[in-house]
Amino acid sequence: MFRLHIGSLCLVVAFCIHFGGSHSTSESVCVLSDAPQQCSAFCMAALQPLYNHCRNVRELFNILASNQTAPARRLESTLQSRPEIKPKDTVPPGFQKIGSRYFLIEENKRKSWTDAEETCREKGGHLASFRNIAEFHAVRSEVFLLSTYWLGGHRNSEDEFVTATGNKGSYIKWHLGQPNNFGGDQNCVALSLLRMLDTQCDHANHFICQLDTLRINKPEIRQKCVSSVFRNMCGLRIYFLCLVVASCILFGVSHSTNESFAVLSDAPKQCSDSCLAALHPLYDQNAKSGQQEHSQEAIVKIIAESQAEQKEAMVKLIADSQTEQKELLNHYYLDVRELWNVLAGNLTSTASRLESTLQSMPVTVPPGFQKIGSRYFSIVYNEGKIWTDAEETCREKGGHLAAFRNEDEFEAVARIVEKYTVFWLGYHRNSEDEFVTVAGNEVSFMKWQSGEPNNFGGNQHCVVLFNSRMYDGKCDHAISFICQLDTV
Repeated sequence: MFRLHIGSLCLVVAFCIHFGGSHSTSESVCVLSDAPQQCSAFCMAALQPLYNHCRNVRELFNILASNQTAPARRLESTLQSRPEIKPKDTVPPGFQKIGSRYFLIEENKRKSWTDAEETCREKGGHLASFRNIAEFHAVRSEVFLLSTYWLGGHRNSEDEFVTATGNKGSYIKWHLGQPNNFGGDQNCVALSLLRMLDTQCDHANHFICQLDTLRINKPEIRQKCVSSVFRNMCGLRIYFLCLVVASCILFGVSHSTNESFAVLSDAPKQCSDSCLAALHPLYDQNAKSGQQEHSQEAIVKIIAESQAEQKEAMVKLIADSQTEQKELLNHYYLDVRELWNVLAGNLTSTASRLESTLQSMPVTVPPGFQKIGSRYFSIVYNEGKIWTDAEETCREKGGHLAAFRNEDEFEAVARIVEKYTVFWLGYHRNSEDEFVTVAGNEVSFMKWQSGEPNNFGGNQHCVVLFNSRMYDGKCDHAISFICQLDTV
């Protein structure tokens, strides 16, 4: 560009010397027959390449300015969509980053729901409400499994659960059967055993605070109006073009006549000095143009680097998201396994305590019953009754005629009773010619005498015990009987 301007300057001087003078003398006199027209023509011809270059540069920068608008908008949109991060030195004490936000898990103090919310507000946040399942699992993995923590959910006047700030749509993971509003006053949400439940708001529990949205100062991308700058600059060049023409007219002519005749006493020096003086502002503008070109190149470089950074950030974000999903799945399986182990341990412990409690409790046994094996039996010798009356008497005592669960129980009872006494048992023949218990249930164990049951005479429908064996007999015989106690 600078060489072009030097060449143009030489053309102006040469033009002035060669075409402007009709003759010259030893004093280097240049005679112009029409000084204004000839000088202006010379300068216009010399400056025409500069004007063409100015127009080309202006068109180029208009194109560059329009091309940088869309990348700048995309870069700004990307910066706005990035997760908002609070610098460490501005995070209140006690808060830690869990997932994409900051939470405080209070393990040392217990408060009611309203006092816990007030404490969270003093710290710059609210009781926690989760945006999605990933955030819920991330926070849940940091709490003590067997503790109960207040969350930000509470029941509003429309019987809907909202956050501490009254918003809807937060993520809730209820326990089975929750919320049940037992007693009609369970209006607050708590986290217990990895799930949520509704409970009374005045209970004193640990609590979890969330920090409100944090923002960082994002660098502004200011789009310079390059096209307007160069448009104004090119306007200045047109103005200086006019100055060149005026300079050739005013400073290059020593005198003129009515025929527009002028004599230059030292044509090369005077013409060149005039044109150099007129062209000096153009050189200054050309230097500024070079600086603007470098500035535009810097802007284009910044946009390219931003696009590369954006692409790299997106790739990293996708990779981090996939890693986070895998970690969430692992945490979920670990949580389920841990919960199962806790529940299994609790069930085992509860069963052991229940069994110990039952064993330590005093047992109330009706009069006449004794423990034989694992159950209680009453052996009645002195009251001979028919089968139906014997069953009625056993019911009055709180049981039924005896029916044995297995051979061990049968042998235990048979060893105690008088061997050659006949006793009614709790078996009878039903309409399908099958023996069942008094309650109509299928028989668990029977030990018949050889050849029994024979239903002699076609009316032996009840069962007796004699000499450690069972027989079928008529139900209207009055004999002794054995009762069993169903429950103690």
